[in-house]
Amino acid sequence: MQILVHSLVVLTLLLTSLAHAQTEEQAKKAEVEPDYLALADAPVFLPRSYLYWGTPVGPPEHKRPLVFALQYALHLPVYSNLRDQALHGKHWAGAATLSFEGELRMLAIPSKPVRMPSYRPSLSGQLFYMVHGDVPTLFGLRAAAFHYSNGQERCAYDQNVPDDTDECYALLRTVGDPVDQLNRQNGNFSMNGWLLAIHGRVHELNVHRVAIAHLALGLTVAGNLPGTPGSMDPATRRLYGWGQLGAELDARRRFGWASLGARAAVNYYPSSGPHIPSTNGLAELIIGPYWLTGFGFFARYTGGRDQYNAFFVDRLQQFAAGLSWDGERPLKFEEEKP
Repeated sequence: MQILVHSLVVLTLLLTSLAHAQTEEQAKKAEVEPDYLALADAPVFLPRSYLYWGTPVGPPEHKRPLVFALQYALHLPVYSNLRDQALHGKHWAGAATLSFEGELRMLAIPSKPVRMPSYRPSLSGQLFYMVHGDVPTLFGLRAAAFHYSNGQERCAYDQNVPDDTDECYALLRTVGDPVDQLNRQNGNFSMNGWLLAIHGRVHELNVHRVAIAHLALGLTVAGNLPGTPGSMDPATRRLYGWGQLGAELDARRRFGWASLGARAAVNYYPSSGPHIPSTNGLAELIIGPYWLTGFGFFARYTGGRDQYNAFFVDRLQQFAAGLSWDGERPLKFEEEKP
C-alpha cells in the first residue's frame, strides 16, 4: 500500500511538472506567434469591396437607373510579415500581393443588362516602416503594375465597327463629342498602367496594444504603360490623359459594439482631352458591428469624372449606399517594455 501511495505521489509530481512545462512552452509560443491567420488578412492600404444601390449613372442625356452595382477587390497576400513585425516591435516590413479588382453595374432597363463590366488584375509590392510607442505610426510605400480592361470587342465610339481595326483607329482620332459618340453597349476599353503610392497612419491602442482607431493620409500617382500588349491606343490616351494624381484621407474608430469610418478622396487626371472631366472626388461614411470585423454599411457621395472604364468621358453625380467589406484586421503592436 505504501509503495502504491509513493507511486501515486511520484506520478502526480511528474504530471504536474509536465503540465507546468507545457504551459511555459505555450506561453513562449504565444509570445512569438502572431494572433491571426496570415492568408485570411489583406495587407493594409489596399482598396475595399462594395455592393450598393445608387442614384442613376451617366450624364443627363444618357442617364440610366441602377438595379445594383458591385466594386470588388480580392487580395491574395503572396508574402506579408507586417503583423509579425508589428507584434515584435520591429521597424521594417514588406508585402507582395496579387489583387483582382473589378466593377459592374446592372441597369434598370429592359433585360437588366450589365454594361461593360471592368476588371483590373494587379501585382503590388509594399515596403513598411513603423515608429513604435504610445501612438504607433505606420508608413507604407507601394509600387504596382496593373491591367485595366472591360473585355469588349467593338469600337469604343461606334458599335458597328470592330475594335482593333484601322477603321476604328481612324474613328478614334476624329472623335469630336466623346459623350455623345461613346459606344455604351459594348465599346472596348483597355490599358496597362503603373502605380506609386505613399501612406502614413497613426494609431490609437487599447490596453492590449491592439489598434482601435487610426487616421491615415495617402498620396497616389498612376500612369499609362504605352507600347505593351493590351495598352491604351494613342487616340484614346489623348482623351483619357497620361494618368492620375490622387489624395485620400481615411479615419476609423471603434465605439463599443461598433466601428465608425470616414473617407474622403480627390483625383486629378492631367492632360485630359477637351470636354473630358479632369477631376473627381468622394466622401464616405461606414459603420460596422464589432462582431462583423471587416463588414459594414456605408453611404457615399461621388462627383466629377466617372472612373468606370470607357465611361471616363462622363461627369457623374451619385449618392450610393450598401454593404462594404475590408479584409484588413486591426494591427497589434509590441507590448510596452518595463
